[in-house]
Amino acid sequence: MRVSCPRCACKLGKVDPNFSGHPALCEECGGEFIIPFKDGEGLLEWVKTAPWEHVEEASRSNIGKGHSRQTVSQFINLFEKRREREIWRLERERHGEVLTGRERLWRAIERREEKQKMRAAQVEDLLSLDPVSFERFVAELFNSQGYVAQAVGGTNDRGIDVEVRNSSGDLWAIAQCKRYHQEGRIRARDIRDFAGSFLMCGAEAGFFFTTGYLTKEAKKTAKQFSWLKVYEGTELLDLAEKAEETEMGNKNPD
Repeated sequence: MRVSCPRCACKLGKVDPNFSGHPALCEECGGEFIIPFKDGEGLLEWVKTAPWEHVEEASRSNIGKGHSRQTVSQFINLFEKRREREIWRLERERHGEVLTGRERLWRAIERREEKQKMRAAQVEDLLSLDPVSFERFVAELFNSQGYVAQAVGGTNDRGIDVEVRNSSGDLWAIAQCKRYHQEGRIRARDIRDFAGSFLMCGAEAGFFFTTGYLTKEAKKTAKQFSWLKVYEGTELLDLAEKAEETEMGNKNPD
């Protein structure tokens, strides 16, 4: 393959095609250039992985000379993609990590998948609790908010599993805890039964916790009681995560 210097057009004679893409030095003008490719396929493969400084130098020469318009167009397209990557690489080196839109999207997906895995493990841990442990878990949520809560469930619990008192020792709220599998249903009569327990105890607020879910009628019934707050399914996990930042409906009354 015969090669000429792109700067001074000096003919350099024959060059082994295996050296295509390598830098060369013209003995006449002293200019450096990239030895061109005879075949377009080799040129396009080279621009994808060659050292960027070589690719940049080649773009300033006549490396596309003798190739078809399609090959030259593909070369320009690949060159622009390489240049964009190099710009981002330099930005990362200068200012730390800089993410493209696509990279940010993948990072967000990875974080969401990781959060889903953690949530699944938390749900499994919650469902593995026996009823007594579940009641104690709920009591601790109230204790973390500055209340004095105690699990009181049992055979004669009158529908009350947790009693919550304020700092003066007065009964502020009661809670019922239903630890079911995720498909366990809470029916309207369960809510009405708890409402009866609430009316008999003299508390100011009531909480209903379940690892299952409320039926449509149960939700409708629960909305009739302004004093009642219901946590179903994974909402209990959300509550646990926010326990240090938020309060469960009301401030602790002194």
